[in-house]
Amino acid sequence: MKKKYLLALSILGLFIQQSNAQMLGNGTYNNPYQVTTCDELQQLQNNLSAYYVLMNDIDCYQTQTGGGPWGATGFTPIGVDSANAFRGYFNGRCYAIKNLYINNPTLNNVGVFGYTDAPAKISNVNVINANVTGGSFTGILIGYKHSSTLDTAYSTGYVSGNDYTGGLVGKCGNYQGPTCQITNSFSTAVVSGHDFVGGLVGQIRCYQGGLALLQNCFAKGDVTGNTNVGGLSGGSGTFQGGGPEIINCYATGNVTGVTNVGGLSGWVGPYQGGGSSVIRSYATGNVKGTTDVGGLVGNNGPTMGGGAYIQNTYATGNVTGTSNVGGLVGSQTSTGAGNGIDTSYSIGLVSGTTNVGGLVGDETSSPIYSVDYWNNTINSTLSSIGNLGANANIFPSTTAQMQLQATYSGWDFVNTWAITSNNYPTFIPINTSGNCHFPTTLEAAFNYSTFPACVSDSVHFTDVSTNSPTSWSWNFGDPASLGNNISSLQNPAHLFTGAGTFYVKLIATVGANHDTIQTPVIVKNCTTDIQNVSLSNCDISVYPNPSNGVFTFSIQHATIGSKLQVYNVVGEKVIEQTLQHSTGLTSVDLSKQAKGIYFYKLISTNGVEKNGKLVIE
Repeated sequence: MKKKYLLALSILGLFIQQSNAQMLGNGTYNNPYQVTTCDELQQLQNNLSAYYVLMNDIDCYQTQTGGGPWGATGFTPIGVDSANAFRGYFNGRCYAIKNLYINNPTLNNVGVFGYTDAPAKISNVNVINANVTGGSFTGILIGYKHSSTLDTAYSTGYVSGNDYTGGLVGKCGNYQGPTCQITNSFSTAVVSGHDFVGGLVGQIRCYQGGLALLQNCFAKGDVTGNTNVGGLSGGSGTFQGGGPEIINCYATGNVTGVTNVGGLSGWVGPYQGGGSSVIRSYATGNVKGTTDVGGLVGNNGPTMGGGAYIQNTYATGNVTGTSNVGGLVGSQTSTGAGNGIDTSYSIGLVSGTTNVGGLVGDETSSPIYSVDYWNNTINSTLSSIGNLGANANIFPSTTAQMQLQATYSGWDFVNTWAITSNNYPTFIPINTSGNCHFPTTLEAAFNYSTFPACVSDSVHFTDVSTNSPTSWSWNFGDPASLGNNISSLQNPAHLFTGAGTFYVKLIATVGANHDTIQTPVIVKNCTTDIQNVSLSNCDISVYPNPSNGVFTFSIQHATIGSKLQVYNVVGEKVIEQTLQHSTGLTSVDLSKQAKGIYFYKLISTNGVEKNGKLVIE
């Protein structure tokens, strides 16, 4: 047995040497392996502790089609778990990995790198037009980043997972170790998941020491999830020491979830000691949820000690929820020293039912507020704090007042804030580029509206190419649609002719330069592809309720094909809709009905029902 084991090790060692033999270099600090193709990138899994450098842009298009060493699930993540983690060094040298495809929803730790651990360092790399589907701990670049370093990275495309899903990183964490951080990085990816879902990172959290740091980062994609959902991070926190910090970051995507939903972060706070802070950061996307919903942070505050501090921040998006809804923070908790909101403002329209505030929805204990503002021209019926009313240091102000520098008493308009005529305060720019200024050349990229798409729905495509292309050539990979298979519009829509996988190609052009991107769009027959998800676990929230007749239903874990019905008080059915998706938002328009009370009923295909009341004012 021992001889066989040694022979197996010898063969494995020879395999590793042969696998990396085609790459120049020997994998050391002074002579790293030189990665020039996607095939060579895949070979990093054969030596998880070496030094690597990217020598040029590489195209991973074959991962979409099953060519080369790849099958139907696409690229295989490098480093699969804590025992087999990537512990090497990868320097992208500001080059791009393009068209990466992973489709493995039952696999955890999914990304270009599935699991990284100390002393790993990944830097200076962008992943363009990725399409990544995994289980828990899923991100375009890294699924689970543990006690390792990430600096200057960028991603675009789509990522879908379960718990801990992010546009760049699924989860960033450590245990009794050094700082857990992501710096000088950003993502424009569209992100969907379940618990801890973020435009950049699903969750960043340190355990028993260290610092959870997001600095000089931003995210621009729309984010959808269930619990702990944020435009930048789903959650930022520490456990027994250390402190989470978000510094000089922003998010612009729309955010949709159920509980702990924020334009920047769904949840921020330490557990059993330490402190948290959000500093010089902002969010501009619209935020929709049910409980603990905020324009900047859904739930801010420590659990069992520590402090939670927000300073020099703002939120401009509309905020919609049911309870604990605030223009800046949904729920604000104070259990120790250093808690509060300082020199911050919100201006979005805020709507909900219980504990709805212009700045904060619900306050527990006694946080300290210092010279904060919110727009009461837009939110004329609200108070500063939803459950408590006014606060001496929070100032409801008109739109005109909030567009004057003189309004902001004691604010630093020399080093931090800037304001122009007929505008709200913004931040004085500082360098956030890291070592790279990418993308430096024309990069074709696009987003599309539904993921996956349905046969009955037109799919809307949005050009997000960089460096200002002036013309666009689309091919939807759907020749059965005849003349509709191509378009020269910047942002076209296409109704696919059937179910399947369609390879959509965009050629973006500016002057003599052009770049091509191609990605698979999965189209399903949603009315017949019934998912066996029991309605007994279905979560439903409705907002605004009461309303003027237009209601938005946020439905989680229903059954495709279920019926949403609305009845008046005498039992007459006034509307019925069939769900095309198991999770998402559904709008119901009752504006032509009389004011009063109505009842909704959601009936699954297996007979399980959910009921509720609607009020038209």
